[in-house]
Amino acid sequence: MSLATLAILLPIGAHGRVHLRAIPVRGSRLLFSLFLGGMMFSALPDDRAALPAHGQLHLFDTLHGLVLVYVAYSLSFTCSY
Repeated sequence: MSLATLAILLPIGAHGRVHLRAIPVRGSRLLFSLFLGGMMFSALPDDRAALPAHGQLHLFDTLHGLVLVYVAYSLSFTCSY
């Protein structure tokens, strides 16, 4: 699970970091602020909202479902540091 998560997070995080912070693009500050705002919220309300989607996509008790949730919650931390 850790290797799969790293394989997804590292390219996305590096790409997001470069384009959101290093390259001055119009709207990058707003998008970066949204990423930072994602770090301020608890994962519990998001998890409750994601449960019906996991049930419909048959992601309960699967490695894909676990990796998907972990990537979604870790993406804001990865792009901001």
